[in-house]
Amino acid sequence: MKELKFRVYDKKKKQMFDVMCLYSDRQLEYRDGFAVVKLNKNDSNDFVVMQYTGFKDKNNKEVYEGDIVLIDVGDSFLEIKQQCVVRYDNMNASYCFETNNGNKKYLTRFGNPDFFFKNKVEVIGNVYENPELIVLLSDDE
Repeated sequence: MKELKFRVYDKKKKQMFDVMCLYSDRQLEYRDGFAVVKLNKNDSNDFVVMQYTGFKDKNNKEVYEGDIVLIDVGDSFLEIKQQCVVRYDNMNASYCFETNNGNKKYLTRFGNPDFFFKNKVEVIGNVYENPELIVLLSDDE
């Protein structure tokens, strides 16, 4: 069974919190250093909820939506790092790595994802706390 975990970025406090509970009213409260998120129809722009992808990077760090990652796309002779943002693609019902020009590489459990993640992917920040990390190069350069 997939582990369901969430985190929330509070735009007012400019801080990331682990989510302890999700409710059906869209409000944000804090208890013992954890966020309690209450979701409802009245959309609030004060915070962003992000889901854990179920994957960990090469440093055993959990990978969430909104994370900025470096992917080693080189081979055994040449190390080439590509920067991407982890997104959820509703059209394909899958998490993906998205480059700044919109190209997507989808995350699946087919093949050997443990090897792929442990050796090729590293979380370096997230789009909310580290927007300066987003590279303005295309993935072709």
